[in-house]
Amino acid sequence: MQFKNCLTLFIILFSASSVFAQVGIGTTNPSAVARMEVSSQTNGVGSYRGFTLPRVPNIAARDAIAATPTDNGLLVYVVDEGCLQMWNGIKWLNVACDSEITIGSATQNFEIIPASPNLPIYNDTGSGDYTTGLGDFPNTPLYVSGDRGFGVSNGAVELVLGPVDISGVTDLTFKLRLAGFANSQVTNGMDSTDTVVISISTTGPEGTFTQELLIKGGSALDSNNNWGFDATRSVTTSYDGDDLPTEFVSGGGNNFSTGGISYLEITGIPNSTNLAIKIEMLNNKANELWVIDDAQIIAN
Repeated sequence: MQFKNCLTLFIILFSASSVFAQVGIGTTNPSAVARMEVSSQTNGVGSYRGFTLPRVPNIAARDAIAATPTDNGLLVYVVDEGCLQMWNGIKWLNVACDSEITIGSATQNFEIIPASPNLPIYNDTGSGDYTTGLGDFPNTPLYVSGDRGFGVSNGAVELVLGPVDISGVTDLTFKLRLAGFANSQVTNGMDSTDTVVISISTTGPEGTFTQELLIKGGSALDSNNNWGFDATRSVTTSYDGDDLPTEFVSGGGNNFSTGGISYLEITGIPNSTNLAIKIEMLNNKANELWVIDDAQIIAN
């Protein structure tokens, strides 16, 4: 019995000491300078394999991890965004994304299954949410393609898209679809204080943004406007980087399909290895609803 007890104690002590030594997966000879080494083969022979980081389906699942400041360095791959992200102790940062390559075009369609190539959502703050179904006034879809858009009612939202590498593109355009709905009553809708601002950063999502395009939902003499994505008016401005946005005022009336601004465009965006786009939407009443869809960067 004493021999067996001694042998058992030896095995336990040996196993415990191994926990604090180098760990090898697929190899019995891990590097002496690595806590853990994962080999692509089994002891140098056989077919090759890769290493898969933890995957989460979307931003909501990522946020459910509830990372704390001491969890900095935590890595996950967010499937919907096509991005490898790292928690820095304060917020999640993109390490690399599917669209961080020289691209011809990329789209954020706000669908459960993202567009390919995807224009990723870096983050969103405020009271924005996905929109589905039909609006109240006009009684038209709260999206352009698929079955989801993204909007805000009685609040503000800041949505940052990117980053993307457009260093190989000489002529780039950003496009966005917009609609302004009224909730509950046809006489509700957008006013001069209800705004959409689009800003551009050539230094990444954490860099400096310049406001390029400003949409007002109405004017002092023309308020309570509402229109759907079937509105035909388009507005365009050229990127200048002076942080003084070109301003447009949407037309008036109920379901005003000709005056309502639905097509937004910024042309001449300069080369960048780290482009990001910020969309800010603001309205101040529960009977007002901004909705956007199909954000695109396109190389002309």
